[in-house]
Amino acid sequence: MLLIGIIQRRPQPKSPIAWLWILLFALVDGLLFQGFLAQGLVKTAAGLGSVMIDSQPLAVAILSLWLFQERIRFWGWLGLGIGVIGISLIGLPQEWIGSLIHPGTIEASIGIE
Repeated sequence: MLLIGIIQRRPQPKSPIAWLWILLFALVDGLLFQGFLAQGLVKTAAGLGSVMIDSQPLAVAILSLWLFQERIRFWGWLGLGIGVIGISLIGLPQEWIGSLIHPGTIEASIGIE
């Protein structure tokens, strides 16, 4: 990326502190993120891994609210709510989800008469 910036004659950081921040970001992003991702791929089942990856936008939205005081408006909250409900439904047994469509079958699926 630096080489492309130099070729395009874009301004480069001038201070040593700026370069230190770039180096720190590169180490965190390159080593820690990629290392944890590789370990997670090895130790996590594909289904759970995809849920975790697909839930990242929800986590980013909540963290941006908390860390950067971003305003989440109506449509954002609605989307977050639908996302949380969807992720919650993934953890339910298939019989329970079926009972949401056909009420009364949950009792039979867990053995209650």
